[in-house]
Amino acid sequence: MRYFLRVMKNSDFGKAEKLMTDFNESGFLFSYIRFMNLSPQGGSIDFYVGNTLVCAGIKFGSYSPYIKTASSDQVYKATRSGRKDDVIDKITLSQDIGKVHSLCVCGMADEAKFLPVEEPMPQSVKGYGNLRICNFSPGSKSFDIWANREKILEDINYKEQSIYMNIKPEIYNFSLSQNGSESKKLGECEIKADKFYSLYIIGTKNEMPHLSGIFTLDAASYSGFYLL
Repeated sequence: MRYFLRVMKNSDFGKAEKLMTDFNESGFLFSYIRFMNLSPQGGSIDFYVGNTLVCAGIKFGSYSPYIKTASSDQVYKATRSGRKDDVIDKITLSQDIGKVHSLCVCGMADEAKFLPVEEPMPQSVKGYGNLRICNFSPGSKSFDIWANREKILEDINYKEQSIYMNIKPEIYNFSLSQNGSESKKLGECEIKADKFYSLYIIGTKNEMPHLSGIFTLDAASYSGFYLL
């Protein structure tokens, strides 16, 4: 991936290099997880912790609230909605206290798998919002990402995730292009100061559902002992 970031006074986007290592403790008293259905053509998904159903009927392009988890090995299972024995994938994940993940089901329906995405706690530059890009469009290559008319990221491939980038608070229209092609709209998001967002690219380039974007408000946006 190649970032197109300039000095803050010349652009809505700030330098990102510092954010690579600028992590601190969340302060949360528990670990948390949220479930995301990013698998095209697979229908709705039910999510289990062990054998306990915790989120039912999560549609494609949707996600659950954050859920408190135990700080030990936990077995997570995804099944086709309403069909407990039609298992899509299982994963065992151990989280330390204070850690947060988005547990995504990604890939086309016949090869869908879990992919944990960590929700880090980088420090925010005062007065700026923060945005990262995650490409979960199966088989995609070399997308360029635009915010309004400014290119902010180049060559993001399938399953790649950018770091958080500083961005001035305002409403942005996001789009993508590939090999100089006409841009494809991903949606609009209002970026607020000191908040952290992810833009997930989902869907498929040549089939239904078509390429689109979903925006999440991430764990680093919250403060205090609990993520609620």
